[in-house]
Amino acid sequence: MLASRIRPSRCWLASLLFVSALSVAAPFAYVAGGRDVSVIDTASNTIIATVPQAGWGPIAANPAGALTYVASSSGSLFIIDTANNAVIGKVPLENPAIPYGIAIHPDGTRAYVSFYQWDIGDNSVSVIDLTTKTVAATVPLGFSPGGIEVNRAGTRLYVADYDGNAIVVIDAVTYSVLARIASPAGADKVAMNAAGTRLYVTGNNGLSIIDTATNAVVATAGVGGSASAVAVNHAGTRFYVSTYLGGTYPNNDLYSLVIVDAATLDVIANVPVGSLPTAVAIDPTDTRVYVTNYYSNNLSVVDTATNTVVATIPVSAPLGVVVIAGPAAFDLNRRGLTGSWYQPATNGQGVELEVYEDMVASGAGYLQGAWFTYDYKAAGGAASQRWYTFGGSVRTGQSSATVPLYQNVGGSFNALPASSAVQVGSAVLTAADCTHITMAYTFTDGSARSGTITLGRVTPATCSSGSTSASNADFGYSGNWFDSTTSGQGLVLDVNYGDSGPFISSAWYTYAPDGEALGEAGQRWYTGLGFYAPGAGTMPMDLYETTGGLFDKAAPVPSKVSVGTSTLTFTSCSAATLSFNFTRGSSAGASGTINLSRVGPTPAGCRP
Repeated sequence: MLASRIRPSRCWLASLLFVSALSVAAPFAYVAGGRDVSVIDTASNTIIATVPQAGWGPIAANPAGALTYVASSSGSLFIIDTANNAVIGKVPLENPAIPYGIAIHPDGTRAYVSFYQWDIGDNSVSVIDLTTKTVAATVPLGFSPGGIEVNRAGTRLYVADYDGNAIVVIDAVTYSVLARIASPAGADKVAMNAAGTRLYVTGNNGLSIIDTATNAVVATAGVGGSASAVAVNHAGTRFYVSTYLGGTYPNNDLYSLVIVDAATLDVIANVPVGSLPTAVAIDPTDTRVYVTNYYSNNLSVVDTATNTVVATIPVSAPLGVVVIAGPAAFDLNRRGLTGSWYQPATNGQGVELEVYEDMVASGAGYLQGAWFTYDYKAAGGAASQRWYTFGGSVRTGQSSATVPLYQNVGGSFNALPASSAVQVGSAVLTAADCTHITMAYTFTDGSARSGTITLGRVTPATCSSGSTSASNADFGYSGNWFDSTTSGQGLVLDVNYGDSGPFISSAWYTYAPDGEALGEAGQRWYTGLGFYAPGAGTMPMDLYETTGGLFDKAAPVPSKVSVGTSTLTFTSCSAATLSFNFTRGSSAGASGTINLSRVGPTPAGCRP
């Protein structure tokens, strides 16, 4: 638990911090620009992550929104996992020309990239097999290709021929040319409506609209200038065209997003955007339009209800943008959420969780946790340490759970009497994914405390968005342990794997040796950390006492001191002994052995 980095190492013992990644919201806009990809939370219009060196060029997403693809001018197709916002693959494109457009097959198995470079002449379309991550075919083109689209059946490719003022229709199986459709001068970017019945093509003098059943231009739309990019809303009722209206750079008023009624072709609005717009995308709800502005180094966000720019987000030299829907509600009923959690703003305090997946019934589990923090009134020594416990049901398909908060007082270190839990409030835990949880708390103990804590994992993630995936076989030891003879105190263990190898961290909630008569000032908690050999049933730990903090406050910063050593010996997945020796701190001089039992059922996959 209480640690300074997500990846444990020897220096990890030197400080007491909780480190987290960013909490995220959805949908997300992915913007390729300046060699990096910026991930934008469309609810707050803020950049919540940057995928470094992820390519610079046209960008697209697979139908599920789980992956985005950047056809980079560096010569590779970069594959980004949108769950973790990380590059998970790179496919050499085997083409010296510059990628101009990208489209993804409806089944997500292939990507189509158009290339154009006037001084090389290697103008073509590359077909990338996204399963094998190889170039499956190269389709030579005797013209200067621009944007590219694939029809909803995945049987036809539509490629703009800029110099030839046409749209070329290509069979997506044989790669033979099926038709050439004359279009306005400078056919450039293309977009298809959701029904797949209309293709919209930008040109030097406006827009042409093609009937995909007849391969004929059925209408043209004037937008007051040269159209550079286009997107169609999901309802098919409007299309949005970035347009150059004339004049001299850098007057931003020369560039506009022209909004057109798809039925009447009347211009509904003309919205000024940044300089040299290069791409247009619409969010899944049709409420926002995103325009990349290359010269302005920003992204314009347009509200489709008011037809106004509601945000301008700085992004370096953006070339492409794609908007994906957020993931379905994350599932709290998963064992993999077991582990150590913290908030970086409040160093030296945090939460340990254990989830008993499907313990009640299929689809119904139980979550149990312990919260290690400090008194809210004043910072102090060990007598100001506070710990709370909580627990409640969690269900498959639900990302939130409301749990009661409890406090135990009246116990003594490793001795009777047993203490009882008294409810002092409640908390709502909401998981965004395997590494981000928020905890909204409300106390009913007269302290009037309430707030929200954003938690991230201290230790490596032990779950995936699809299912539990323990990082090592010893992870099964993780969870809540106690001595039944001194109920009301115990340990929460996190057995995991970091850069320095297998490690164990622990949080020990207990009392002062004379804590029975001290009320909440008698509470004590210690943390432990150690490294062990894989498969070993014996795990040594150094013990620490952390004091000087305030409840859910960043200052003052707590201090941590070493107070002793301990050794955990597992005799099975449900029984262990803890030998300990305190050399300083609240329990200085205390030593002995505690017989521990697991709280709750033994998880599947535990090593023994």
